[in-house]
Amino acid sequence: MKRSLFVFLMIGCVLGVFAQERKPVIGLDTVKVVVENADAKEAAQKLESYLSAALVKSNRFTVITRNVGDIDSIMQESLTQLGSLTQMSGLDFLLTAKIVDFSKDSKEVSVLGLGGSTQDLVTIGLELKFLDVNDGRIVIQENIRETFEGDKTVATVAGGGTKAANDVIAVAMETLSNKLTAEIIESVYPPLVLSVSNGIITISNVGFSVGELINIYKQGEEIFDPYTNQSLGKAEELVAVAAVGEVAGSVAKCAVPSGSKFKAYKDAVIEAGYICRRAGDSLSASQIKRLEKQMK
Repeated sequence: MKRSLFVFLMIGCVLGVFAQERKPVIGLDTVKVVVENADAKEAAQKLESYLSAALVKSNRFTVITRNVGDIDSIMQESLTQLGSLTQMSGLDFLLTAKIVDFSKDSKEVSVLGLGGSTQDLVTIGLELKFLDVNDGRIVIQENIRETFEGDKTVATVAGGGTKAANDVIAVAMETLSNKLTAEIIESVYPPLVLSVSNGIITISNVGFSVGELINIYKQGEEIFDPYTNQSLGKAEELVAVAAVGEVAGSVAKCAVPSGSKFKAYKDAVIEAGYICRRAGDSLSASQIKRLEKQMK
């Protein structure tokens, strides 16, 4: 009897550990290419590789690479009939990316006063979707167009040139992958209010900048789709707009700035556990100075 009880306890402990360690599963679709050139295809392969590596390295997700096909058609058919992406069973999220524009160029630059030096440039147009598989909700949808600069190639006295230290396409795709991974982490694991004391709001830092405005939300009741009875997440109520006044490692300290624009939030009740999301705007230099004095 004691042996049986011990075995049941061990099984319970093991199952408990697995339950705690389960991470959201992201299906990473093969990066599609619309433009037909060798550089774009190389970029797609590198982007897929760097995205997978960055997501795994974050230690927040399990990543499965797969070729989904025409995601727009799949979404239309599945959501119309069933209200969820049933073809993606086993996944929590699906990440799709499509390169719709790509060009590689170079420009003349001056390096230490030497003439004839060049710098490679890469411009990419990317369509990105990050979907919640359970309800088909588009969590992130972006049309990105960015230009990345490579290393400068310094001309030699003999008229030749030294090869740039880094592959500009690889550098561009790694930079873009890290940026997209940060956005995905923030959407799935939004930063939280950690504590509030004397008007100073301490939040978890996910790369905030001083002066950046932060929307603070209180979570309400869970919302369910009336047709499928599937959870659509929890309602969120905006309670305050704060500004980052100090960044220190894994935390950032904020306060509701003075001024008529923020007057409605001065008496807001903010508690630990509230969700923080970027407002997409920042204070001016003069406003930042006033905020820093306010927080002392």
